[in-house]
Amino acid sequence: MLRHFPWKSSSAQCGGHRVGMVPVNLIDSLLRQIIFARGLRTPMPVIVVGVIGGTLSNGIIGLLVGPIVLAVASDFVGRFCWG
Repeated sequence: MLRHFPWKSSSAQCGGHRVGMVPVNLIDSLLRQIIFARGLRTPMPVIVVGVIGGTLSNGIIGLLVGPIVLAVASDFVGRFCWG
């Protein structure tokens, strides 16, 4: 008896996925450099601590949200303490 497992992909599907990811990765790399160069005033150690702490506490969502929360908190503390 043959069964169809939709979660198993063929090599053609994997190749199509790779071809689609190349432009996405290139655009992501370019946009990230433009955004970081434009106005990021948060020190890199704060971002690294946010990435590590967010990942340890909330997994993949924390990887994205952790640095943002820590950068905003750092900015608020900096503005509150030093004007």
